[in-house]
Amino acid sequence: MQTNLGSSILNEKLRFRSVLTGVPDRPGHGRYIEVNGGEGSLQGTASEQSGPGKEDSWFVNTDSIQVLYQTKYPDASEAIVTRMIMYAKDDHSNPELWKRETWHRDTVVRERDGAVLGDECRHTTAVYPGRGGARDGVIVSDEKLPELPLNTRQHSSLTLWNIVQ
Repeated sequence: MQTNLGSSILNEKLRFRSVLTGVPDRPGHGRYIEVNGGEGSLQGTASEQSGPGKEDSWFVNTDSIQVLYQTKYPDASEAIVTRMIMYAKDDHSNPELWKRETWHRDTVVRERDGAVLGDECRHTTAVYPGRGGARDGVIVSDEKLPELPLNTRQHSSLTLWNIVQ
């Protein structure tokens, strides 16, 4: 059974995919492109024909939020689309410890019928020694949230890109 959320995410995916596949292939780079739109960009990879073994993954980037779309094929007949809305906040106030908080909402949709297979919001905090590197971090908290907290600017960015919240 197709849900409004599942249907909306699939429509977003198709809209952004058509933009990415509408540009010529760059030798050695595939269809990796960046389209700047004043209020962010669309960048990623979309194969000319989607299907098993093809790469479909892209981001909508704004100054306040990032949205990832990824299509995977657990088997040859079933496409699963994941949309992740995310943002982060860094704290460098302590020179001995860098802290990063990340909020994200992951929604998993079966492409065949738009069924939502999963929809979860989380808040994670990680700490890194000194200036830190991504591999040196330790997750100190990871909690499930009832919904993704968004500020007015983030809501506006999603609305501008016509992304369902």
